[in-house]
Amino acid sequence: MSTSGFPQSTSTITITPSSSITANTITGSTIKLDPIPSTISLGNTRITEEQIRDLLVLLEVVGRLDESDPIQKQFMAVKCRNKLKGENT
Repeated sequence: MSTSGFPQSTSTITITPSSSITANTITGSTIKLDPIPSTISLGNTRITEEQIRDLLVLLEVVGRLDESDPIQKQFMAVKCRNKLKGENT
């Protein structure tokens, strides 16, 4: 494994991210990262990685629907209404 670009000594580089993310450290050519959380929280609302995967599947299904499908028509109606109201633009 090439270590070019990494310090060749045993010095430690600390990366301090903003917000509530904890700091990660790089020592020599070893990188230690804090685990990435499998949920996203906003206030009291929490969404899991599995729910995000399900949403991606749902988006794919809606995107593949024929224009004559009632669900596709409803989706486009809500999308157009939101655009006219200036939401989600």
